Amino acid sequence: MNMFIRNWMNGGNSNLQTLVFRLNQVDFDIILNGIPSVWRETPDDMSYDMGYNKDEPEYFNDIIEIRNVNGVVASIVIDIGKSNFFFIYVWPDFKGQPYPLEPLV
Repeated sequence: MNMFIRNWMNGGNSNLQTLVFRLNQVDFDIILNGIPSVWRETPDDMSYDMGYNKDEPEYFNDIIEIRNVNGVVASIVIDIGKSNFFFIYVWPDFKGQPYPLEPLV
C-alpha cells in the first residue's frame, strides 16, 4: 500500500478516482511511513459521490488527507473491524464535487 500511495503522490495512476482494498491487517505506521499526511475529523455532511451506480454518497467522520505533486487531494478512509477496508477517494468526486475542506497538506 505504501508503494502504491507513493506512486500516486509522485503523479502515477493519474486516472485513479477511488480504490478499495480489503486487508488482513492494517498497520498505519507501515502504510503511511514517510508519506506526508494529516489526520482530520470531518463535518457530518462531508460526502463523496461514487457516481451513477451508487444510490447514496459515502459519508465518513475521519480521514487521512494526502496530496500528490499535481496538487490533487485524496482522502484515505480506513474501516477497521472484521473486514479491514482501506479506501482512497480522489477529489473531485464522480459528480465533480471539489474537496470540501481547506487542504492542510
